[in-house]
Amino acid sequence: MVEKLTIVVHSGDMDKIYSALIIANGALSMGMEASLFFTFWGLQRLQKGGLEKGPLSKMHMLGIGKSLY
Repeated sequence: MVEKLTIVVHSGDMDKIYSALIIANGALSMGMEASLFFTFWGLQRLQKGGLEKGPLSKMHMLGIGKSLY
């Protein structure tokens, strides 16, 4: 039986996008199929220059902010 994972990314916050990518990468490393479906604000981050725009997160990663990236 093939195990599959589908993640819907509907937020443009970078911490949520990174979380979805990390989970999908973990699934791939375990031999699962992984699909990411970007919609709404998540889709805006895939456009050219979209990673530079928009918030890191609503709480700015507890004050650390963009100094992490």
